Amino acid sequence: MNKIKEINAMWLTLGLLAGGAAQPTFADSASSDQSVTTQTTQTTQTTPTDRKTYTTTTQRTVTQRSQTDETPRKHPILMYIPNRIFDVLDIVRARVRLGPGISVGARVTSIVTVFVGGHSTAYVGVPGPRGKPEVSLPFGLEDNSGPALAPTKEGEEQAAKRPYYGPMEIGAEAQAVIVGVSVGVEPLEAMDLLAGILFIDLKGDDF
Repeated sequence: MNKIKEINAMWLTLGLLAGGAAQPTFADSASSDQSVTTQTTQTTQTTPTDRKTYTTTTQRTVTQRSQTDETPRKHPILMYIPNRIFDVLDIVRARVRLGPGISVGARVTSIVTVFVGGHSTAYVGVPGPRGKPEVSLPFGLEDNSGPALAPTKEGEEQAAKRPYYGPMEIGAEAQAVIVGVSVGVEPLEAMDLLAGILFIDLKGDDF
């Protein structure tokens, strides 16, 4: 009888040691975008000498990283100086054009705009307002054709070929066979520059 008790005690000890060794430990430094899944496994052991059953429970923790879509955000501090430089360049348009065409135009805000003729040219100089967050280069291509009288409606393809003009821009342009010029000033961009000093983007063109 004592030998049977000793065997039962040995089996119980082995079961407790096996259960304790099967429990792995993990660090609690999970980030906010992680989810924890717990799986439980039960192992049943029965001694051959009697009908007593010992159950050992093993817990396993599985860490999974959730996939979230991160939307790009503006960096007002990092891009503060570049944005202010672009705001200054947006105020004035001063393009010298080179290419074939004969055209003339004038603009007093978007309400009063007249353009006659056409040209397909390359330009250098101050490009003028951007209208959206993009790099303003001192050179590029310009394609415009008329007649046009504001207010006019045009498709996206036609608008993409024309230069972007600010809604309050005042200016004039002319192309004489091979050489041309386009000048203008946009008061709304000056207000955007002043507001940008206080981190306010009136035109929505900051990076």
